[in-house]
Amino acid sequence: MKRKIALTLAVLLLLSSVGCTQTPASNPTEEATIWETDPTDGSTQPPTQSEPQPTATQTPTEQTQTPTVQPTQPTQPTDSTQITQPTQGTQPVQTMQPTQATQPTQSTQPTAPSTSPTQPEETQTATLVTETPTDTGCQHDYQQTYTKAATCSAEGYKKFTCRKCGAVTRQEIPIKDHSYKDATCLQPKTCTGCSRTEGAALGHSYGGDHLCIRCGAKNPSVSPESMRVDFVATVRSDEGVALAGVTVSVYTTSESGGAVTDQKGMATVALNAGSSQYTVRLSNVPEGYEVQESYSFTSAQVTINLKSLPVRSDPNDHSKARYKEGDEMMDFTMTDVDGRTYQLSQLLQENKLVILDFWYVSCNPCKKEFPYFEAALKAYGDDVVLLAVDPFYSAEDIRQLRDDMELSFPVFQDPLGLSGGFRVESYPTTVFIDSTGTIRRIHRSAFSDEASFLRAVAAYL
Repeated sequence: MKRKIALTLAVLLLLSSVGCTQTPASNPTEEATIWETDPTDGSTQPPTQSEPQPTATQTPTEQTQTPTVQPTQPTQPTDSTQITQPTQGTQPVQTMQPTQATQPTQSTQPTAPSTSPTQPEETQTATLVTETPTDTGCQHDYQQTYTKAATCSAEGYKKFTCRKCGAVTRQEIPIKDHSYKDATCLQPKTCTGCSRTEGAALGHSYGGDHLCIRCGAKNPSVSPESMRVDFVATVRSDEGVALAGVTVSVYTTSESGGAVTDQKGMATVALNAGSSQYTVRLSNVPEGYEVQESYSFTSAQVTINLKSLPVRSDPNDHSKARYKEGDEMMDFTMTDVDGRTYQLSQLLQENKLVILDFWYVSCNPCKKEFPYFEAALKAYGDDVVLLAVDPFYSAEDIRQLRDDMELSFPVFQDPLGLSGGFRVESYPTTVFIDSTGTIRRIHRSAFSDEASFLRAVAAYL
């Protein structure tokens, strides 16, 4: 009996020692492990803060440490009873659960979508509709998986699917506004998307020529003989060069009219409609082209190609000429600073292109182009000849520069006044003459680089 009583006292003392070291539940210690509970789905997540703060309703109490009472040595238990004696000073591990009023620091309730999809371009008032509302507790990671564009007759939407759980969120796109095409004489204002019409057609509005000013339709109440038509003639060389400044006179059985060609070689003459025969005469044509006395046509849209005449001889003074692009270059003979003679007509028989370069000895932009010329002659030497004309410096100065720069093309003074014929006012100026003697291009500045000059040469070969 005494042994049982002693054993019972030992157990009571042990239990008393454990109870004295218990920490109040309202004041968690640093060693406590806190698990945050999501009130929406019952799942638990590790807290983001290292230590939760007590709620306003909790008043921490002073922690009191009761000394542990050392139990007396118990009597040896029986074989059926096993009692473990606590080690001196050992504190039990304590676990603190937050009270129901504790506010969680972070909600794990997912939003839809967690990474908000961008607003569609069609509208800024799109709404979000979740197609799979069942909450799985997933931190969604959405990506756009489908788009249906909105039209003026139907809504559109974008679908976003979670990469983790497959949840789908749909973003509604409202119906677009109608996009109307302007009304015409015969058709009212019409939507390009759904063909919806609005208002009425404009109807025809006829001008003095009895044609609608908007669509060009003829007034059916007016006889064809009293209506007007534009006769358009295009004048160019047989090489395709437009000839500007040519006077075009047009004759029908009842009237006549005239106009001058523009930079595109086009002349427009207003005539009465109903004519079936047009006679055309040309005047003020640049020299070097073969022109017929008249041309006959049955159409109001015509093209007249003028044949270039062979290179012609001319007096030795070109200074009063008025050369321009599209003109036929008159023949000339010049002697270079070394006494060698060159004739244009002979050069054009042996080459496809003759280049006249106007420069002078002290012109730095002029001299910068010389390597470009050498590259072109190396690339197209069998088809191209280049003549460099200096109208200012002496033969000795020109020859000295030629030798210093080791130029392979001939250099000249300008005894014939060629620079005056081309009205050269800026240097360098480069003239391209094709195999028919036609002046194809007058370039009144320096070429920017070798490639641009090579392209200009290749265009006329």
